[in-house]
Amino acid sequence: MCWFITIGISAKGVAAVEALGRQRAGLGVRPSQNPYLAAIFPKDDIRFELTHGGCSCDLVPEARDRGRAKLERMRRRYERHGWSEAKISRAVQAAENAQSKSLQRREETASKLLFRNTIIEQARRLGGVRVFAHLYRGSQDDEEVACSGRRRVGAEQFAQGDFPEDVLVEVIA
Repeated sequence: MCWFITIGISAKGVAAVEALGRQRAGLGVRPSQNPYLAAIFPKDDIRFELTHGGCSCDLVPEARDRGRAKLERMRRRYERHGWSEAKISRAVQAAENAQSKSLQRREETASKLLFRNTIIEQARRLGGVRVFAHLYRGSQDDEEVACSGRRRVGAEQFAQGDFPEDVLVEVIA
């Protein structure tokens, strides 16, 4: 299972996006082949997968809700084991602190900054870029993908980090 980010751009931006893939230590770029994604993006968009190290796992912001759910599962597990509330609270707090530090380190990676800056730059040049992140359980070329919504955000909001999975996000200048 890996994350892959697909972007949709107008034909004017194709050369700039393809050039990203030729940079050393940059982002990987490949045309998107998934027919389910073709149905999600506007028909005039040209779609590319943006990767770093073969997938997009280190480009996707860690969803804080997934972290909260993990802490809640931890709490329930400790309750089943008969731990006291004070002991559970200390363990959950320690895990939350470690999770927060780990999240900060991941969010500050150079590849993530390069990805966000690339999207913002293209949105400013082209007037907008569509971004879609999905956690694939099989091949990214033929796995059935569904869109759970659409959202428009400004470049400044996108720069803050989080964007939802399985939602087509249009980043506008």
